[in-house]
Amino acid sequence: MIKNVIFDIGNVLVDFSWKQHMMDLGFSGDCIQRLTHYMVLHPLWDELDLGVRHHSEVIADMQALSPQYAKEIESYFRDLDGLVRLRSGSAAWLRGLKERGYGVYLLSNYPDWMFDVHSREFDFMPYVDGMVVSSRVKVMKPDEGIYRLLLEKYSLRAEECVFIDDRAENCEAAERLGIRAIRCISAEQAQSDLENMLTGE
Repeated sequence: MIKNVIFDIGNVLVDFSWKQHMMDLGFSGDCIQRLTHYMVLHPLWDELDLGVRHHSEVIADMQALSPQYAKEIESYFRDLDGLVRLRSGSAAWLRGLKERGYGVYLLSNYPDWMFDVHSREFDFMPYVDGMVVSSRVKVMKPDEGIYRLLLEKYSLRAEECVFIDDRAENCEAAERLGIRAIRCISAEQAQSDLENMLTGE
């Protein structure tokens, strides 16, 4: 029986709008293409999520990879407000689960200083019972260790949890531990799949 719903944040409860953020800042097409591959989709971004090094050091390495766009990279990380966008239905979704008696948890790969900035605006936070953020524990999905940390921290049983994430590899890691998983392609699809799972028990 499912008693707890565990949510990823980016592209599940909020939109990670990294490309739109670049466009809003007026970056050229060449700049966007370069920073897509050598910043956002580069292993250095994983280092931000992991939090082993201070983010200023990692950003400096990103600038060293693309020195012609060093100023753009600086402005990208200086203005964090546009990097994520709230999804209008997320708070109601979590509130509804809480009202039905389910535990609600967050398990997210997220740079710590970004999370501190963004989470102040997350309207779903009042409905969250607990969370594990990768940069705070120095381990990130799909490493099974981060799932175990959440289960242990809040005394959750894997078979009583369902996990929702936008990445297949993160869902597969959860399933290897006995946690049921739903891959989020869209908010509507994820809500429908979750409801079918909850009512089908």
